[in-house]
Amino acid sequence: MVVSKRRELVERIEELEAENEAFQSQIDEIADIVGDGEEEGEEEGTEDDDQGEE
Repeated sequence: MVVSKRRELVERIEELEAENEAFQSQIDEIADIVGDGEEEGEEEGTEDDDQGEE
């Protein structure tokens, strides 16, 4: 009984890891598409922060 529960949990973990990989791939693809715009926004935000500290 304990072995079957462990096996079920291990299988579920493997399923979740596979889902996670798929989602991470989608996130990476989206980041590649919008990444150029974000980098500029982040740089501008950093500049604003620096100006506020002076």
